[in-house]
Amino acid sequence: MIDIRLSELEGVGVIALGGELTVAHAQELRTSLKEVVYGYRSVVVQFGDIADVDLSCLQLLCSAHKSAMKQEKAFALGEHVPAIFAQLFADAGFIRDTGCRLDPGETCLWAKEATHG
Repeated sequence: MIDIRLSELEGVGVIALGGELTVAHAQELRTSLKEVVYGYRSVVVQFGDIADVDLSCLQLLCSAHKSAMKQEKAFALGEHVPAIFAQLFADAGFIRDTGCRLDPGETCLWAKEATHG
């Protein structure tokens, strides 16, 4: 089961994710990410207790970040990125030195600084 909670903190859209962040719940995650990106000028993804995560979650987060960049909005991961995520970033080859061409502000979720502090 996936746990998604949307909230607002000082004008920032906060999406809190927990549970199973897997392909079985990809549509629900996609819908929630789309809602928060279109609803706020700035978005932060917070993580709770993660039971499982797979590549589909990383792809959806990347897509949401790109959508935000196209709309000149901010999109970032919260302060605490669970170890299970950091390991998946590395295993999936997502870790980058720089962001993609859509990321002129150098806010890529997968940049070494963003994922490893």
